[in-house]
Amino acid sequence: MTAPVADTVADTAASSTAGAGTADAGAAVIEVVEYTDPGCVWAWGSEPKLRRLRLALERAGLERAGLERAGLEHAGDLERADGPERSGQERGGGVRWRRVFGVQLDGPAGGRGDAAAVLAGWHDVARHTGAPVPDVLAYAHTTTRPACTAAAAAELQGDDVAGRVLRRLRESFFVHGRPADDPRAVADALRGTPGLDLDRLLADLDSPQVRARLERDWEETRDPLPEVVGLIGEGPAPGAARPDGDRLRYGFPTVVLRGPGGHAVVPGWRRAAEYRAAVERVLPGGWAEPAPLTGEDAGVAQAAGAAGAAS
Repeated sequence: MTAPVADTVADTAASSTAGAGTADAGAAVIEVVEYTDPGCVWAWGSEPKLRRLRLALERAGLERAGLERAGLEHAGDLERADGPERSGQERGGGVRWRRVFGVQLDGPAGGRGDAAAVLAGWHDVARHTGAPVPDVLAYAHTTTRPACTAAAAAELQGDDVAGRVLRRLRESFFVHGRPADDPRAVADALRGTPGLDLDRLLADLDSPQVRARLERDWEETRDPLPEVVGLIGEGPAPGAARPDGDRLRYGFPTVVLRGPGGHAVVPGWRRAAEYRAAVERVLPGGWAEPAPLTGEDAGVAQAAGAAGAAS
């Protein structure tokens, strides 16, 4: 078990939060900031829970949008509202999800560590998460910067593509055992990703825009909220801020939620119920159980349920 999420919830207003990033949530009712890294084994194990969190927030947003639209129709004011955007995503959807790629390892590209030791550590984590890890690791990476850069560059091609790219990058580490730790390995990991313009992504890896984005992510990750500094909790990964040179950084994954009720921090390896509790704290009624899914999404949802029940 880990410390309950209530122990890491701040009741202060989101506008007074220091060290939590500077992005403007705009018209969002709730903002979710996910501090992560494609090469973090705890983030890999938490992926189904975060997928469930996103689906629950999206469904709740759609329900809010429907209620608002129904209210406008009842009042006869629908045509006087500022178009469908005001009645839908902007006012009712109100969910903004932002990933911050924190660069867990920042050693030399192509450097090699102790593969046996790294793999043994992954298997130890897998006993807690239940997520698959490879039986063989072709090489031990010393940097996750190339994978983080690729994940950031993919966001220039839209949310759907970015999500697929992040999963492929994670799979390069934890399914295939060939970490995407240089441009060639990134290309190998991402080749054939549906909807991805791979040539564009590879060109964007060196673009000033993507490099500046990653440096902002690096800095934001190393300005953690007070709730995680010196955090002591039960369990294998309670999510305390970790030393990184002369700085502290968020442990991965850490999720920060901001809404009308303030902000909540869900750090480290957590039970699925703790994400729901955080949502209800910052936005009462902001959680709606995801609808039944089909195809690939159904498998993700089933994994989320299993992970939640087992942790």
